[in-house]
Amino acid sequence: LVAAFDDDPWFNYLAKQDAHRRKRLRGWLDRGLRRKTFPHGETYMATDGSGANCHMSSVAICALLTRVGYSPILQISCRDYNRIAIQGDLIGAAALGIQNILCLTGDYPTVGDHKEAKPVYDLDSVQVMQLVQGLNGGKDMMGNRLDGSTAFTIGAAVTPEAELVGRRVVGAVN
Repeated sequence: LVAAFDDDPWFNYLAKQDAHRRKRLRGWLDRGLRRKTFPHGETYMATDGSGANCHMSSVAICALLTRVGYSPILQISCRDYNRIAIQGDLIGAAALGIQNILCLTGDYPTVGDHKEAKPVYDLDSVQVMQLVQGLNGGKDMMGNRLDGSTAFTIGAAVTPEAELVGRRVVGAVN
């Protein structure tokens, strides 16, 4: 869980450091949910196994934050899921009221705390953005009609020096 738009460097440090240790952050999350307030941040990003480390599901964190009135950002990492699982999580997230998605490729497992884990990478982040765009249009990745549609705001992280990737991202969401 990372606070976005937060001007308190200690808070950002604490949230990032405890995300993979699941100690004080859990208490902070519990206290915030009970009080229906969180310090500082305007929105929160629920990381999806950032740094290839195991922590609470980003869908679960976003569902808890949505329940008390926040509009968190759900990270979707391609590393751990195939296209069926990604679509299932996204449809479930929409049903839980989650509206903001950040599509990421994800760190390779050897940099994290489960070095023996096998990466999936069935899709890359640009393909996930296209998938989300399809869900917003009422269709799954294979073109099957959904009973309704999602209304996600789609985000991505890019490396500015990677000109080809930048053009591909712009093309994916146009």
